[in-house]
Amino acid sequence: MSQPHSLTWGDIRLAGDVVDPDAEFVIEAMADGTKLGTAKALTEFVKSLQVDGSLAVMNGHDNAETVLQLRVSAPDGKAAGPATAKAAAALAANASADPIPPLVWVSPLEEAATCVYDVYAAAPERDEGNDWDLDEEVQECRYFTVTMSRHPFSRPPDPVTVPALPVPPASETKTVVDTCDSASGWTVPTAYGFGTVQRTNEILNPSPVQGISRWTADPGTAIGAVSAASVTPPMDHTWVDILVTAFELEPIVGLANRRMLAESVEGSSAHVVAPGDRIYLRNEVAVRVTAAGGGGAVKDGSTIKLVVDQWNGATSSGQTEIGSLVAIAGGADANGWVYKTIQGYYTVPAGTTRIRLALVHAYAPVAREKIYASNFMMERVPAGAVGARSFLMGTNTNSATSYSGWTGTPYSSTTVEVAKPSPTSAGGSVIASGAPVGVYGARSLELRRTGVTAAPGALPYLRISAAASVAGVATDPTFKRGLGTLSPITPIAVMPSLVSGYLDYYFTAADFDRLSISLAAPAQPAAPSASIAVAEVAHTNLIVSSSTNRQRSRTAIILGSAATQAAIRLYDSTTPTPGPLGTDILVYSTKNAALAPPMRPFLTSGGATVDTAMISGARNTLATPAVFRIQATKLRDGMHGLVGRLNVTTAGTLTWTTRIVDSAGAATIGSGVTDSGSIEVPVTSGYRAINLAAMLLPPVEVEGNQLVEITITGTANMSWDEFWLFNLTEGSLTWVRDADSMTWIEIRPAELGKLPSIYGGTGAFGTNPVCIDYKTIGADFGAADQHYTDPGPLQIFAVTSTSLKAQSDLWFYPRYLDAVIDEAA
Repeated sequence: MSQPHSLTWGDIRLAGDVVDPDAEFVIEAMADGTKLGTAKALTEFVKSLQVDGSLAVMNGHDNAETVLQLRVSAPDGKAAGPATAKAAAALAANASADPIPPLVWVSPLEEAATCVYDVYAAAPERDEGNDWDLDEEVQECRYFTVTMSRHPFSRPPDPVTVPALPVPPASETKTVVDTCDSASGWTVPTAYGFGTVQRTNEILNPSPVQGISRWTADPGTAIGAVSAASVTPPMDHTWVDILVTAFELEPIVGLANRRMLAESVEGSSAHVVAPGDRIYLRNEVAVRVTAAGGGGAVKDGSTIKLVVDQWNGATSSGQTEIGSLVAIAGGADANGWVYKTIQGYYTVPAGTTRIRLALVHAYAPVAREKIYASNFMMERVPAGAVGARSFLMGTNTNSATSYSGWTGTPYSSTTVEVAKPSPTSAGGSVIASGAPVGVYGARSLELRRTGVTAAPGALPYLRISAAASVAGVATDPTFKRGLGTLSPITPIAVMPSLVSGYLDYYFTAADFDRLSISLAAPAQPAAPSASIAVAEVAHTNLIVSSSTNRQRSRTAIILGSAATQAAIRLYDSTTPTPGPLGTDILVYSTKNAALAPPMRPFLTSGGATVDTAMISGARNTLATPAVFRIQATKLRDGMHGLVGRLNVTTAGTLTWTTRIVDSAGAATIGSGVTDSGSIEVPVTSGYRAINLAAMLLPPVEVEGNQLVEITITGTANMSWDEFWLFNLTEGSLTWVRDADSMTWIEIRPAELGKLPSIYGGTGAFGTNPVCIDYKTIGADFGAADQHYTDPGPLQIFAVTSTSLKAQSDLWFYPRYLDAVIDEAA
C-alpha cells in the first residue's frame, strides 16, 4: 500500500494528489530531471607509513544539491501567460526570501514520515531546451529548473525539546532501597566467562591444513590431503569448502567396520578424560554415491560412522558411536554428492580414562571408493562444571569461522570452564568479581538484584552508587531494570560519589522488581579480571554532587542518524523574580559521559577550606601545588582547555605540568614524557574564571589503569575555587562573562536565526532579549562554540557562579542521512 505524497516549497505546491482549485498557477515537479540529492562527505586523504594507500579522514558533510525540474502551466479555465509569469515570480520570491523556506517531502511509501530539507540557496532558471517554443504554443506551459543548496540531512517538521530537570531542593531527602551491607537479594546470574567464546579443540590437526601426521589408518587404507581441483564435478553446496581442506580416504576393499581414519594416539597416550565428563564432537563428511560404487564414489547405502574409542589406562573399554552419514543415492544432490555434519555428545562412562576419535566404514567397501572428511573437533566439558555450554553445540555455526582456516594453535589445550561466582559483601558494598579466564572471547559479568521496589512520588530520581572495572581500569557499567522483564535505562546524570572511587548514576524513578548492573570485557587471549561493586541504591529528590548546585551536569539523548546542533537554554528558576546567573557562565557539551569537567574530585593534595559561597563548595591556596590524577581511560584524546576560578591578590606566575603515572601515582613507563607551561596571572579583585592553558591529553597513549597527573603550581597569594578541564576537540564550550545580572541565556544554532548566536536577558526566560556574543570575547576568558553533536547520549555541564537554582533545557531537530524516522522523544 501507499499513502498520498506531496512536495512543497514554502507555500508552493510542487507535487501531490491535492490541487488547490483557486490556485493562480500550477507547478509540477517532473520525475525526469528532479533529484532530492544526498549529503556529500568531506574526506581528506593523508599518506601514511603504509606502502600503499592513504589514510582517509572524514570531516563532516557538505551541502546536498537538490535539482527540481518544474513544469509551469495555468489551471483549467485560466490564461497561461499570466499564470506562468506569476509562477516565475513566486519561485523568485522564495529564492530571495530571508530565510529561504524549506523543502518538504512526503514519500508515497506507506507510513513514511514527513522530511524537511532546510534550503540555504536557490537559483530558479527558465529552461529553454529543445522545442521550448513549441511547448508554449502547443502545450501552453513553460519549464523551470531550480537548483538548491540545502542542509545535507533531513529533519522532521517539529523539534524535540528536552525539558529542564526539576529545581534542585535545598537539602536531600532520600529513601534507601538497599544499603548494600549484605548480599541478600543479589545474585550473579551467569559465570564470568560466557558469551561468544572460541573454545579449545583437543584435535590438534583437525584438517589437512595442519597436516596428517597426527592421524593413522588401517593398513591398506590410502590417506592423503585433497585439493579442490582434484574433485569434479564440484558440489552444488556452500560446503564445497570441505573439499579444499579434506582428508581423502580410500578404504580397504571388502572389510567392514574398520577404522578408515583415527587419531594416532591410543591407549594410555590418548586424550585424558574422567567419568562424567561430557564430550562434544563434530566432523564433516562428503561422498559421491552411485548404485554400484567405485570410480571415486561409494556404494548406495554405505554408512560412515563417527565413533569414540575408549580405554581404561591401556586396556580397551569399548567404542561409542556419535553419529553417521548414510549415503543414499536418492538423497544426493544434482551432482551425486551427499554431505553431512556429524555431531553429538556423550557422557564418559565409568571405567574410561582415555579416548580418541575415529571414522569407520560400516559396510564392506568396493574398489576405489573415496570418502572426504574434514574439520574434526572434540571438546571436553569437565564433570561438574557449572553453567557449562559447549562451543560445538552452541549458536556459532558459521562455517566461514567455525569449520575451516584453523592454525591448530588455539586448539592445543582443553576447554576451560569457570564456576559461577556468588556476590559478596565487604566494606559496605555488594561485589561481583570475575576471575581471569584463559580462553579467547568476550566476557560479561552481571550483578542482579530482585525485590519489589515502588518509586516514591516525591522522590524523582533513582541513584545507584557503583564502581566497575576491567583489568583494574574503571569502566561505566550497563544498567537495566523492570517489572518482570529487564529493559535498558540510561543515566540522566553521573556524578562523583561521596563513596571514594565510586560514581553516582542517576535515573528517572520508576517501580521495578529487578535491577541489573553489568559490564563486558573485550575478547583477548586471556580475558582479564572484572569487578562490579554497588555501595547504595536509593530514591532521592536531589542530584547530589561533591560541589554545590552552581555547577551541574545532566544528560540528554540526541535522536536521529546524523549530527545536529542543539539550542541550549540556561536560566535561574527562582520565583517570582529570577536572580542573576553570575559573572561567570559556562555551558559545555560532550559525548563523553564518563568524565565531567570539574577537577576537584580528582585532587590528591589536601588543605581545602569548606566555603559554601564557592562554586565547588571549598577553596584552597596554591601555597601547596594542586595535584590531580584522572583515569586516563576516561579522557578522550584531544586538545583540552584548562580553566580555573581564582582569587589573586598579588600578580604572579602560575605553572602547570602533565605526565602519566601508574594507578598508585608513581612514575611508570611514559612518565618521562611531560608537557608544561606557565601564565602570568593578574590581580583579580575577587574570584573569577580565567583561561589558563591548552594542553594535549593524554601526553602518552595508554591502554591500562594509568592516570594522567596534572600539577598546578602558584603562590600563597593565589586561592582557587575550582579548575575545569574541557576537551575542545570533541566537546563544545560557551563561556560568558556578565556584569549586567542576566537571569537567562540561550545558545542559538542556525535553525533559530540567520546566524548562530547567543542571546541573554533579565527577568523571566525570553524577556528583554539581547545578542550577547560580545560577552564571550576577552583577554583571559571567553568561548562561543555551537553545540554540534552526533546522535546518542550527550552530557551538558553548566556553571553559574551565583545562581543555585539554574536550570537547563535544550531543543534540537533530529537529523537523518535519508528519510526521517518517527522516534519517541
